[in-house]
Amino acid sequence: MAAAATTSLPESWRGGKNWDYRFGWIRDAAFTVEALIRFGLREEPHAAVAWLLRAIQRHGPRLHIFYALDGSLPGGVQERCVPGWRGIGPVVAGNRANGQMQFGIFGDLMKLMRVYVQAGNLLDAGTAQLLRTLADEVLGLWRQEDSGIWELPQTRHYTSSKMGCWQALIEAVRLHEMGAIDGPVAQWRAEADTIRAWVREHCWSPQQRSYTAWAGGTALDASVLLHAGSGFATWR
Repeated sequence: MAAAATTSLPESWRGGKNWDYRFGWIRDAAFTVEALIRFGLREEPHAAVAWLLRAIQRHGPRLHIFYALDGSLPGGVQERCVPGWRGIGPVVAGNRANGQMQFGIFGDLMKLMRVYVQAGNLLDAGTAQLLRTLADEVLGLWRQEDSGIWELPQTRHYTSSKMGCWQALIEAVRLHEMGAIDGPVAQWRAEADTIRAWVREHCWSPQQRSYTAWAGGTALDASVLLHAGSGFATWR
């Protein structure tokens, strides 16, 4: 499932950010497949989940943020000697976000798998082990900086990334409670509580009455709103 069928459409008239999105991104796939599941479709979500899991397992143990449409890992960025849309270049093949760390995708993937199981699908032993491994990885990753959802070159402690790590562990707990995966549930739950407390201490602005884009900053970020429905503010 491709994030887009296009490349090199500029984000602004100034150009520069003309990236290639003809890849299978975990985040885009998770959002789209969840919607298909909620629409009641079965074959399409199953095929999409199976493709995504095969790509992840093939190139593990690291979770990459996107994969080529043949399931391989994308290469670097190549510029083409053509003018581009309305002459706004560059025209490129590839995306510089390849190789970035974006911790929010752990939450996106784990939520998708929980919705997938809720819809009546079963996980094989290999998939269950993969999800446990990813949840365990979050235990050590979440304290690090990453590039965030917007593929920014500067790594920070982005709020939505921390929330995504929290979500990954909570969804792992839910999958365990559903009998889909095994693992150190008490540790997952305890670390999720630690993440939540850390975000509240470091990423909340009393003056703005809002979570900020990153820890210690003042800028706001709409991606935080993705967790309005995750239960981050109300989980007990």
